[in-house]
Amino acid sequence: MKDVAKLSGVLFFGLLTAVIIYPFLHETGHSVAAVLSGAEILEFNLFPFPNILCNMTNISNIGRVFIGLNGMILPVVFSAVISLLSKNKIFWICYVTFILNGIGLLSTVMSIAAIFLFNIGKPIVNEDVTQVMQAIPNSNSFILFLMSAITIWLIVKIKFDKPLEKCLAYFGLTKTKSGTV
Repeated sequence: MKDVAKLSGVLFFGLLTAVIIYPFLHETGHSVAAVLSGAEILEFNLFPFPNILCNMTNISNIGRVFIGLNGMILPVVFSAVISLLSKNKIFWICYVTFILNGIGLLSTVMSIAAIFLFNIGKPIVNEDVTQVMQAIPNSNSFILFLMSAITIWLIVKIKFDKPLEKCLAYFGLTKTKSGTV
């Protein structure tokens, strides 16, 4: 019965992170960058689809890039900061940062795919990186480098944090060479 409660907690916090926390951090990243760039936030939604609506009439192209990229950057920075503060000792914080890093990794990989699609003339409409590259068309190499660097950093971070071992330990299991005991 105790394992059922633990599994329920893992499922609950996983869904909470994927459906509420990550989208909130993503849209907050855009919002903070928009405010810092001088844009006016007209609307901030988490449901049914996470988005923000800004008046960016007088925003420079660099400001648009800053706004577009901060949706991905804030969740990654947030998870890094809370990982450092918790020193990877509290299971639930480790678990939530793993989910945030995993979604961030997926997001950066999708952004890299969006860069290639943009370059062959098949842009993904309303995708953050597509909008960034439309604002500054000659930024493709820089954006590709940035997304690749974030992707590599997230892969290393996930590997270093050893989330599978922490989850197994949480359930009182250990990883062996031949499998799980």
